[in-house]
Amino acid sequence: MKIGDRIRERRQAQGRTLEEIADAIGISRQTMSRYETGVIGNIPSDKIEDIAAVLRTTPAYLMGWENTDLDDSDVAAGFVQMPKAGTVPLLGRIACGEGLYAEQNIEEYVPAPAHSKADFALRCQGDSMINARIFDGDTVYIKSQPDVDNGEIAAVLIGDEATLKKVYRTPDKLVLRAENPLYSDRVFTGEALDEVRILGKAVAFTSAVQHEVDRLDGEWRKYVGQPIAARGGGVKPMTEAQAKAAWKFEQSRVKTGR
Repeated sequence: MKIGDRIRERRQAQGRTLEEIADAIGISRQTMSRYETGVIGNIPSDKIEDIAAVLRTTPAYLMGWENTDLDDSDVAAGFVQMPKAGTVPLLGRIACGEGLYAEQNIEEYVPAPAHSKADFALRCQGDSMINARIFDGDTVYIKSQPDVDNGEIAAVLIGDEATLKKVYRTPDKLVLRAENPLYSDRVFTGEALDEVRILGKAVAFTSAVQHEVDRLDGEWRKYVGQPIAARGGGVKPMTEAQAKAAWKFEQSRVKTGR
């Protein structure tokens, strides 16, 4: 069995179309068809990795270097053996700020939380999702799907940039909302909607270390974005540092009774 045959077999077992796989890895349907039919026999290694990640298998399986131990019920359900039990490919970093380029290459395979049903994972960058308890350096697990319900957190591709935001959609508008009041909504309408594509739904995340928000029970976060007097008059949103200071001041008043 050639690589194109293995790709087609896995795709059909999962009930997915050529368009879905092509869109997921950023190529045309025609190119994807040529991969499967063998017209293009020398598939770039990065595309093999991308296809394997989308089809929830391994590059080694697609290349014919390893076999799976799937039974008929597994194939019918669209399940494909991963490199190691309970792991998903980590595809680089994703922006939790202004939107930084997310390199679509597999850095490593990382353990996935039980029952997460994640297809891949991304490393977060920035502080725009802190009120959802997602911090810089956290690993977020994504279930591949072309859309999410309003208010759900999704990995979203904007041109060549990727970001993690809450999604709100109406028939003529798409809003990406941060979980940090210091960040404004990103609103897309008209032709700008064509530049936006949802990669999948965030289903779980893990942190390498315990964050300060956890050590402090997260109470200081209620001050983030609240108005505070600005130098020269007027008000401005409270920053994280100011929120922590306000929380500590409140705790001091509670302890002293002042």
